[in-house]
Amino acid sequence: MREKNPWVSPYHVKFTLDEDKPLLGLIRKIKRVPVDWNLKENLEPQISANSDAVDQYLEYLTNIVKEHDEIPYFPIQKGDFVFFDVRSPHQNSNSNRLTHPRCVFYHAYSMTHDINRDTIEALREKRKTFEHPDDFSSSFKMEQQSMDPQNPNHLIPLTTLGECLYNEKSYEETIFSEQIEEKDENGQVRNLTRFEKIYEQHSHMLTKRHLDFFHRYGYVVVENVINEQVCNQLLKELGEFSEKSNCPLPVDTIINKTGKYEKMNVSKGEFRNISNPFGAMIEFYHLPTQQKLRMDEILYVCTVKMLSNTWCSNLNISQELQQSDSIPGQSIPHWKYQCPIEAQLDPRKLWLYVDRMNFRLPDKK
Repeated sequence: MREKNPWVSPYHVKFTLDEDKPLLGLIRKIKRVPVDWNLKENLEPQISANSDAVDQYLEYLTNIVKEHDEIPYFPIQKGDFVFFDVRSPHQNSNSNRLTHPRCVFYHAYSMTHDINRDTIEALREKRKTFEHPDDFSSSFKMEQQSMDPQNPNHLIPLTTLGECLYNEKSYEETIFSEQIEEKDENGQVRNLTRFEKIYEQHSHMLTKRHLDFFHRYGYVVVENVINEQVCNQLLKELGEFSEKSNCPLPVDTIINKTGKYEKMNVSKGEFRNISNPFGAMIEFYHLPTQQKLRMDEILYVCTVKMLSNTWCSNLNISQELQQSDSIPGQSIPHWKYQCPIEAQLDPRKLWLYVDRMNFRLPDKK
């Protein structure tokens, strides 16, 4: 099994029950969507009551994996944004077969719902003093020791969208109501809300091709969402602050994609200065570019559009957003997205969830 799927990780092999065994053969690496890819069909599986339902679902999944295998492999690149369906188990691989380190920034949102209110209230206050979120270890104090909350280059001022995402202000009193006047291509004056403006400006990033791929395979890689300069700036900050913590990470080898493994040696003791043992996760949460990325309009709009076409697709506001995109032949498999609290949600109204980064050196040869 490991020879066939070398990216099977210790996380996956915890599935030890007999009924888990077929799952190990279905693990695959994710990949970009080819520009010429088109969805053939996405029919609901027909499960017969006359035979074992588990076997039928496994057959259904196996056929989807075979179909996925036939799609040409285009690896993820710097600046890509990956969406996973909440039902798609996934893990950042323990292996790194590149010639340079691999780094992933985890970015997520929560819905504006009372069940998430305590979390966003805590995150809003902890942001101001660079404290770690309650969900993660608080034993690391590098950011608090190295960054000044009074310095706007350290504690980045919130944008209007950022104020909404941190629940400093409501969406209704800001981006849903603030009017922007502009002229269209014919010289006619238009009045748009701030939300309408940013949605119109950025929603093209998530295409029907991406949505169809997500509907079919439970994930999608959206290409070039963040430009390379921003990615490199985040890496530079990671290098700067890790060096202050006596763990000089070789971030230049990612930026330049150069260097050999023997030049990148970081001892386990040094790495523990900035990370916990799980998944090579780096315990930095508030680097300046991390803060800016959490308020990024493109990441926000892509997520709003994804929700409007999945878990919130039956809402009136979602249907308005779907229509405003005018995607020819748009088809949402509503049978996949049965959300019991959908009526309580709004895909435009999101709060932030603060997470960290992963940094993995190349595998030793």
